[in-house]
Amino acid sequence: MLQLLTVPRDRFQMAKDLELDWKTVDSHVRILLKYGMIQEKVAYGNVKLYELTVTGTLVLRLMEELGRGTPFKELETNERRIDGH
Repeated sequence: MLQLLTVPRDRFQMAKDLELDWKTVDSHVRILLKYGMIQEKVAYGNVKLYELTVTGTLVLRLMEELGRGTPFKELETNERRIDGH
């Protein structure tokens, strides 16, 4: 769902794109809002759009990096560069 929300979508669009029922999407949206991963962007009528927050974007990047199987040694080197050590 995080990857899908790199472009703002409403709950109906998410349900359709993920092939999930609306209640499942609604539950996931509430949890992602609670933990600050997504935010409401724009409301028109009764429809709300959702998009990633900065935190959500960082978590998505982390998941993608972990999914690529980046070697631990490389991650450790990158961390040192960021921390300045």
